[in-house]
Amino acid sequence: MSIQADRVIAERTAKTIYLAGDCAVKLFDKNYPASAVLSEAQRQALASECGLKAPRVLKVEPDDGRWAIWSEYIPGITLWEAMKNAEDITPLLNNFVDLQMTIHDAELRDLPCLHEFAAHKLASSPLDSVKRYELMNILENMPEEKKVCHCDFVPWNIILKNDNPDDPYLLDWPFASHGNKDADVAQTFLTFNIYGETKLAVDYVKLYAEKSGTYLRGILRWVPVLAACRLASEHLADKKTEYNILEHFAYVSNLKI
Repeated sequence: MSIQADRVIAERTAKTIYLAGDCAVKLFDKNYPASAVLSEAQRQALASECGLKAPRVLKVEPDDGRWAIWSEYIPGITLWEAMKNAEDITPLLNNFVDLQMTIHDAELRDLPCLHEFAAHKLASSPLDSVKRYELMNILENMPEEKKVCHCDFVPWNIILKNDNPDDPYLLDWPFASHGNKDADVAQTFLTFNIYGETKLAVDYVKLYAEKSGTYLRGILRWVPVLAACRLASEHLADKKTEYNILEHFAYVSNLKI
């Protein structure tokens, strides 16, 4: 590897993030498509340019046959770390929801359509054809919006700059789309459940509904659709627990909290 890295910051599926001086370098696996790397860098750059708290993209370049995105390094702890160490996470959870609402209200151009992405994923979901058809009908009847949806909005993707809870930066923008904000919230709710944070999932979705004036039922209707979409991901091959949780939610047509 030609990158002169100080240390590994984090590891994700098919990518590793390094600290290199005052830069964060996300290095992708060799078989990772260049188009996906460039798309992610573009979405992050658009978010930063429109005033959202996203690290600035500095450059994108190949590195020994692998693609790398160089971004400004944001020092600090993740919101997830802060939540784990807090006696009362209520203020942090409020900040979390406020940040998501800010993103939904942002003016950000040139993002792909969330509805189209979900329809494509549903078509390749391993669920039986009857269930896929039912969920496709639910998706087609969902109201379409052009809100900015991060689509991976979780506390471990948020850095509190210099450990300051009032200065959050949002990382990892590869799935950012224009769509219905309820879908973005449902995605976060689903992810919390996958990681076993069921109480946090319920507290979060109720708080979002209350603060935004959104109908809770409208958010929850997205959950089985998005669970079925995530089942189409290749990385689930060796993650039986996650697969089983997603399959469960994909079959829940009347989720109630």
